[in-house]
Amino acid sequence: MSTNNIDPGIACASRLYLYDAKHPKKVSVFIIVNHQEKLSTELKEMGYLRNPPGKTYLTFNIDPIDIDTNMEIKVVDILRNLSNYVNGAPIFIGPNDK
Repeated sequence: MSTNNIDPGIACASRLYLYDAKHPKKVSVFIIVNHQEKLSTELKEMGYLRNPPGKTYLTFNIDPIDIDTNMEIKVVDILRNLSNYVNGAPIFIGPNDK
């Protein structure tokens, strides 16, 4: 994720929700262990980017966590309530979000 015009909420996020855009109830939740800023050259050396548009990128170390059915329903509710929701986009949750 390029750090150009990055949402400040993403930089302090503590959880990451990934879901199937066609089946949003299929969700994976991760704890964000740490955030790092990396240069585009570092990411290219690691094989992540071919022609990066930005100079620096925010990267995350994540660990999966188990979720229950109530969590899956909550993700669907979160999606419905986001005004800037883009289908399939990851959801970053801050430490103070419920």
